[in-house]
Parts: sequence; C-alpha cells; structure tokens
Amino acid sequence: MENLEKVKLAMLSMQRHSWEQGVAMQALWELGDEEGAIRLAIEAAYRQHDDGRVASIGDMVAQTDPSACGEVLLWAAKKTQMEVLKQAADQLLDFNLTKAPRSDDGILYHMNYDQSFWVDSIYMLPPFLAAAGHYDEAVKQINGYWEGLFIEEKEMLGHRYDVEKQMFQRDAIWATGNGWALAGIARVIDLLPESHLTARVELTAKALTLVGGFMKHLREDKLVHDVLDDPSSYVDGAGTLLFAYGIYRGIMTGWLSPALKELADLCVEAVSKNVDIYGFVREVAGAPHFISSGISPEAQAFYLLAHAAKAKVEALPEEALDSDWFDDDFLDEEAFDLEDLEGIS
Repeated sequence: MENLEKVKLAMLSMQRHSWEQGVAMQALWELGDEEGAIRLAIEAAYRQHDDGRVASIGDMVAQTDPSACGEVLLWAAKKTQMEVLKQAADQLLDFNLTKAPRSDDGILYHMNYDQSFWVDSIYMLPPFLAAAGHYDEAVKQINGYWEGLFIEEKEMLGHRYDVEKQMFQRDAIWATGNGWALAGIARVIDLLPESHLTARVELTAKALTLVGGFMKHLREDKLVHDVLDDPSSYVDGAGTLLFAYGIYRGIMTGWLSPALKELADLCVEAVSKNVDIYGFVREVAGAPHFISSGISPEAQAFYLLAHAAKAKVEALPEEALDSDWFDDDFLDEEAFDLEDLEGIS
C-alpha cells in the first residue's frame, strides 16, 4: 500500500495532458479513491474547450484523447449532481457524436491536422461512448480502428494509419499502443449490456488476439520492448502493465482463464522493481514524446490500474478462480473460434 501511495502522489505531481488526466481519473476511480477522481473530474471540466473537449491544455490538436476523461466524468456528475460536471460530459459527448472530424465510415480521426487513425484511440473514445449508453457507436469505433490498424501477419495493431492515403504512417507494433487497445476493449466488453452479446463475443476475440500477441513478445523478465518485435528498441514497462491489466479484466469478466493470473502477477512484480524512492515508475516510455525511456503520468496510472484490477481478482470467490472454462492451451488457434466464446457472461 505504501508503494501504491507513492506512485499515486508521484502521478498527481506531474503535468498532464487530456489523456493523462483521463487515465489518472480512471486509475483513482478503480482504486476506490472516489474523492480524488471527483477532484480530477472537476479540473477536467473547468478546462473545457469551446467545442466540448475537456482537460484542455495548450494547442488542442488531439480529437479523441479528451474522451479518456469521459467515463469518470459521467460517474462524477451523477455522484455529485454538480451541473458543471453534467454539462461538461454532455458537451464532450456531443463533440464526439456530431462535431469531431471523421472518415466517410464515421470513424473519428485521432488528430485535427490529418486524417489518421491511432491505436490509442481504442482506449480514449469507445469506453466513454459505451458508458454514455451509445453501445453500437462504441463497437463501431473499435471495429473501424481495428480494420485500419490490424496487421494480419503480425496479429497485432500498427500505430498510425493514414485514411486518405490508405497506408500506414507508422506500422510499428507499439507495445503501449497495443496495451491501450487491449485495456479499452476490455472496458467496453464490461460496459456492453446482455442485449449486445454478439458484439461482446466479437470484441472478446479481438482482446484474445492482443493477449496472445503480447505473450509471444514477453521477455524472460516479463517486460516488453517499446516496439514489441524489435529487440533493439528500449524496454517499456508501460506496455507490460496494460497487458497485466487486460488479463485481470479478462479473468474478472470470464473470457480469460484464471490460470493467467500468475503471469499477470509476475508482470506487475517486474515493473514494481523499477519504482524509485519517490514513486516514479521507471523503464517506461517517457513523456512528452514517448521516443525513449523515462517517466510519464500514464505509466503511473497504468501501475495503479493494474494493482486495482489485481485486487479485484483476488477478491473474487475461490470457485471463480478455479474455473476451467478455457483449457490450458487456450491460445491455440482453435481457441479463438467465436463459437467457443458463447459462454461469456
């Protein structure tokens, strides 16, 4: 607990852009620090751009990043009944549904200066849409990003795709980016109602694909490289944390075997060795440019999210952790058949 508190305080000490504010809010909320999450939601609302995007700092070129604040903003508005929070959430939702630039198929671009899809948008936008009750739109956005970014021969997602030129701007399988995608899909699976079972099953297949891809590229020390299949790139614990978070989420919901908990625990333990005396998580993609190792608000939040999810798994009834819903060889190709996933709860 002492280590978690240090990591949290270090995160709160750092300057944060919109997506960093959003994932920090999500981390505090999932940890059970409701007052802390509300405080960050209020700050995000007060820094709202004229077009509805929240947590506005500097030149707001990012279109989807502010929506990382969305789910907690909705919850905080309901919890506190503060009009400023309700208006902020409503205006942010309106931006996403009616104002944000998008492709002919209706998929939102990540930035306002070009027509591109970025892998991290899968985390930023769809969970907010699902939390707001726009379930079909949330699934549509994930499917649109997946179609543009999925690299079949690597069975993972590339980083940035230019829709206008129909080519990748960067086809590297970025560890943190695929972690963002896994975490976002896992959250949407949990937010979809029973009426959307087919969508949940299809999203589960995507999540399993990402889990399998991460497992192929895990180093012996349970960390990953910034570019998963490039061992010359620096080591990135942030991707490892999101991978572990996805595993814990999958176990809680029932689409991953509880046998994977041990692996997730080892991943979290590996990153924990790199937390310094001030609570900064080291050996992660460093802000603000994420082109070398350093520290970042998002990695701090990932650490908290992973521990929050781990605690929830450990609080499950013992019979839930004894489940044999998946065979030990569930990562074999046949295990991804959608018919095998109809038992998702």
